[in-house]
Amino acid sequence: MKPEGRKLMKRGIAALLTAGCFTVWSLSVAPAAKAADVFTLTSPAVQDNGMLAVKNAGSDKQRSPNCVGENVSPPLTWSNPPEGTKTFALLLFDPAVNILSSPLLFGFRAELCRLNMTYKLPAIGQARGTAEAGCLASYGINFSEFYAMAANLTDKMLKGARPAETPAEQPTKFELVINQRTAHAIGVEIPQTILGRADEVIE
Repeated sequence: MKPEGRKLMKRGIAALLTAGCFTVWSLSVAPAAKAADVFTLTSPAVQDNGMLAVKNAGSDKQRSPNCVGENVSPPLTWSNPPEGTKTFALLLFDPAVNILSSPLLFGFRAELCRLNMTYKLPAIGQARGTAEAGCLASYGINFSEFYAMAANLTDKMLKGARPAETPAEQPTKFELVINQRTAHAIGVEIPQTILGRADEVIE
């Protein structure tokens, strides 16, 4: 492919940040297609700040409960594809970020929150430290309670309790922290019903 064709193709691939699922649609293009002007790839089913129909979303229920689409390709139209183009791929992503509970990601929480602020993406973490660092919200276990539970189990083991006979314990306290400063900065309005249920609101 010629250099100018590569540039046009890069402009034609649409990548947007749907429920954590990657949705890919491919179409065959006639080999004789020529690149005359700017390459465009559009669909009436994909609009800025719009909702994607469930049937057009990805389907991967085994790995993610949010990926409940039907993998049906929406109607696509294109013009002026680069010379030699045989297929198109259109990728869509959910315009929101979920920072998973990981020591590695938590260590970079400040950088991640700063990037989310730059691109005005609502982000939620699973540890309150992410909301304190600037993400929109956090919802997860109370780590103080969690560490106390771990210490209690360790104490039982050291006193002779047999692990196979010791009941497993699960966290019972979860906390919701909302960062209103971030909400105002990225233009998100948090309903009062949610603010009222939050364990802490950062003003």
